[in-house]
Amino acid sequence: MKKLLSTISALLIGVSLVACSEKKEQVHYYDNDYVQAVKMGLERRIKIVDGDEYKNAQSPNEKDLIVLKGVKEELNTVNGFKDKTFNNPELKKIAQDYEKALTIQSENLPINNDLDKSKAFEDAYNDRTKIIITLIDKYGLKIDRNIETEFRQNANSVTKKDNVESKLIDALKASEFKKLEQQHYGANIKNTTGEKLGNLIINFKLIDKDGVTIGTGQYANTTEWAPDEVKSIDFYTTSKKNFEKIEFSIQQL
Repeated sequence: MKKLLSTISALLIGVSLVACSEKKEQVHYYDNDYVQAVKMGLERRIKIVDGDEYKNAQSPNEKDLIVLKGVKEELNTVNGFKDKTFNNPELKKIAQDYEKALTIQSENLPINNDLDKSKAFEDAYNDRTKIIITLIDKYGLKIDRNIETEFRQNANSVTKKDNVESKLIDALKASEFKKLEQQHYGANIKNTTGEKLGNLIINFKLIDKDGVTIGTGQYANTTEWAPDEVKSIDFYTTSKKNFEKIEFSIQQL
């Protein structure tokens, strides 16, 4: 009897182990599904923004609304993967970043001549572009060759732009902005980017010792700024408070 019970127990344990093994084998990873969803979303968006409705639009606002329709179509195609299981954690992070970039685009259309909206949309568009190139190079995303070429050209342009902005911000950080008069500050800045600069806006954020923003300022460059040329950069701020440091951001126009 004991032998029989032992045999039955062994069989039950074996069945249980097989069942557990089968459950593990049944896990579905959504890596490939996601890449295909991106491809489909791109195609749907392109179909909308390359269509006759966009070509026949009479105003920037009309065009923005059509682009918004395309963005929403793309977003609806790729936004079902937030809680899915991915074999590659990096790809899951990419899926989250891609959805975020599309959401930001949709939230800032139509632009209506709003510089902040324009910058937010452009930054999100550029982030999306870099993600698409990563998906092509590392995860097997296949899209129309002409469209891929456009994305690669834009990605290269974005990388160059980011490098220019990073170098210019480093030059600004290395400089001492002195008070010229009440609420007016300035410094001489050398263009160390190696590139000829044109129209751009430098945004200044004044931070106090507690890390709180107490004021802002802005400088608009409207003339050519040659490599290694030194320019006098100044800004006014509405704040009369003392600040601990300045944070900078660049907007190339």
